[in-house]
Formats: sequence, C-alpha cells, structure tokens
Amino acid sequence: MKRINYKDIYPVHVKEIQKDQIKIKEIDEICQFFVDRINKHPFAKNIGIFDHCTHTKEIEGGEIASNIKEAKNILFGFGKKIA
Repeated sequence: MKRINYKDIYPVHVKEIQKDQIKIKEIDEICQFFVDRINKHPFAKNIGIFDHCTHTKEIEGGEIASNIKEAKNILFGFGKKIA
C-alpha cells in the first residue's frame, strides 16, 4: 500500500490489486466483501452502493465503453473528527 496526497493536501492510501489476484469475480460479491468490512468497523458507516452503469444508461446520451461490464461505487463515511 502506498500513501499519496490528493491535491497535495488530502492523504489517500492506495493499494492496487490485479484481477488475477482475487478469488471473487462478481461485482456484487466484491461490494459485499467491502460492505461487510465497513459494517464490522467500530465507527465507519455504510451509506450505500451506487450503480454507476445503471445511472449512465438512464442518462440521455450516456455512454459506457464496450469493455466495461459493470461499475459500482461503495459509499461510506469514517473518521472521528472533521477539522
């Protein structure tokens, strides 16, 4: 895992995982894996899952590249302090 600073201010931790490095292949299972971790966290809060492909398909003129099958975002909050 590496740490970067987004806009030279916000610390972000990044870990890249290649597709062949994971056993889970379905996006809903991958999302559930992370939601389970969020729900077990002492103060993180799961907000929901946003289906980006469905959203884009519903927009007039929305485009999805042919090599993209699914795209979902897990929304969650964490942290004990807002400064």
